[in-house]
Formats: sequence, structure tokens, C-alpha cells
Amino acid sequence: MHSFLESLSLMALSIIACLHPDQVRALAEVIMRRRALPRGLTPRDPGVAPGYLKGVLAVVSFLGALYAEEFWRCAHHARRSS
Repeated sequence: MHSFLESLSLMALSIIACLHPDQVRALAEVIMRRRALPRGLTPRDPGVAPGYLKGVLAVVSFLGALYAEEFWRCAHHARRSS
């Protein structure tokens, strides 16, 4: 279960990097201090659809519940073992 949960984060970042390579490149330039971090944020036009946001929130909540359940099991096992 631990490896599965770890791989979910890596897969999500990989998919985002493949979908938005220009943004990853820009972020890398900021991290390597070749470019200054932009100060202002501007909303996208058109904005993100509410249905999309609800779907992302549902998936993140589900994965968060998986992480919380695994943490609870590990903490419970550690208390019983000591």
C-alpha cells in the first residue's frame, strides 16, 4: 500500500508535466534563479468549469482519505507494538 500511495503522487506530477511542459520549464527557470517569480496572479479567461473543480476535489478527497486511513493503521500498529 505504501508504494502505491507514493506512486500516485509521482504519476500525477508526471501527467501534469506532460500536459504543461512550458509551465514546468518556467518553474524550473524560477527555481534555478534564471527568471524572477511573477508577482501578480491573473485569473484565466475562461475560468475552470465548476464540474471539473468538483471532480478534482472528489478525487483529492478520496486519495486524502486513503492516506489518512493508512496513517491511522500505521500509528495504531506502532502503539500496539510498543
